[in-house]
This record gives sequence, structure tokens and C-alpha cells, in this order.
Amino acid sequence: MGAQINGQCECGQSRYSPSRMPTRRFLCHCTICQGVYKAPYADVLVTSARSVAIASEHSLDFKRLNGEKSVDRGICNHCETPTIGFLQVLPGVKLGLVPATRLEHTDGM
Repeated sequence: MGAQINGQCECGQSRYSPSRMPTRRFLCHCTICQGVYKAPYADVLVTSARSVAIASEHSLDFKRLNGEKSVDRGICNHCETPTIGFLQVLPGVKLGLVPATRLEHTDGM
């Protein structure tokens, strides 16, 4: 059985749990990510969107920022932390974008 991983915002009100370990990791240096994460880059893990169960979806406000066409970013309504994102790659193909800093367990990643 694989390791359990959980993610949450800074205040803990917005929680989610990928049922599968992310399969890819990348660093995004675009100006949108720099603004959202208030850092020189975003450290993001990628998994299937279908594998992500959001425990408190009502506490997230999903929006597309600065003219983004395909990334829905879940921002916590309480602490305004970017918590999770979903990227529509093709019709029927959607990825979950999990900020590495939001995970409680990152061994091996």
C-alpha cells in the first residue's frame, strides 16, 4: 500500500487528498506563478485530477488569474493561500497541480 499524502492551505480550512502519488514535478517560473506564490517559482507536483478528493471544496474559490485560459486555481477563502490547481490539457484530460509546499508528506518526491 502506498504512502498517504494530504494537502491543505496555511490555515487548514481547505484540505484535499490525492489517492495516487504525483507522477511528475516541475518548477514554474512564469510571472503568474511568481505572483500567486510570492516566490521566484512554483514547485508543483502533478497527478490526475480524478485522483484528488477535496474534503472542503466550499472553502476554496476556484478562479483563473491574469487571463489564464486553462488553470483553475483553488484559493482558500479564509487565508487566501493558493492550495491546489487543475489544468485542462485536452478535452477529457485534466491534471491536478499540487504545490509541494502544501503537502504534509513529501518523502520520495
